[in-house]
Amino acid sequence: MHFSSVLPTHWSLVIFTSPNNFTVPQSPAFRNLLSSRRLDIRFLPKNVTFTNSVSVSRFLASSNGWLWNELADAERVLFFQLDSIICANSIATIDDFVKWDYVGAPINSTYGEGYNGGLSIRNPRLFLEVVRAGNYTRGFEDQWFYKKLKERRAQGDYRVRLPGVEEAKRFAVETLWGDRPLGYHQPQRWWKGKAGERMGEIEEWCPEVGMLIGRRAK
Repeated sequence: MHFSSVLPTHWSLVIFTSPNNFTVPQSPAFRNLLSSRRLDIRFLPKNVTFTNSVSVSRFLASSNGWLWNELADAERVLFFQLDSIICANSIATIDDFVKWDYVGAPINSTYGEGYNGGLSIRNPRLFLEVVRAGNYTRGFEDQWFYKKLKERRAQGDYRVRLPGVEEAKRFAVETLWGDRPLGYHQPQRWWKGKAGERMGEIEEWCPEVGMLIGRRAK
C-alpha cells in the first residue's frame, strides 16, 4: 500500500503471486485499488516456487522470458521487494529515472558489479531480448543483466542506457552510501550497528524505513 501512495498516479501496480491458496485481502484500500484498476493481480505459472535468491534469479533470467513477456506492454517497470522503500521526502520522483533501461542501488565492488535489483527500474522489452539470447547459468540475476546490457552497449547497441554510480545513488542506496536518495534497499542490513552507522540519518530523511524492520526478501 505504501508504494501506491508515493508513486505518481499514472503508474499502475501489478502483483505477481502464486495461484495456490491466494485470497484477496479485505482491506478497503486494497479493494479500492483493484476497483479503480490501478492494481492488477496476476498469477505465476503453477510450477514456479521461490525458495531462495537462486530460484528468483533463475526465474527472472530464464530464457523463456515469461515475466518479461507479461510486462512487454510497459516501457518501464519498477521492481520492489518487501525489503525496499521509497521516501516521500524525496524531491526526485520515479519519472526522473525512466530514461534509463536499468537502474538500481549501485553495488559496492566488494560484492559485485552493477545495480541491486531489489528496488530497480527496468526496460522489460530489452530484458526480454537479453534472456532470449540465452546463456544464463548461475549468479545473481541483477548483476547478470547488468553485465549483458553493458556488453551490448560495448558492442555498439546504443539503445542501451545505463546510469553512472552517482546517478544510481540518487535513485537508491544499498551497499554504497548516498545522501537523500529516492529509495533504499535493506538499509538496516547495511547501515545499522556497523562502522559508519547511518541509520539515524536514514530514519530522519526517510521515516518509512521503520516499516522494513524484520523484512528481508528471498
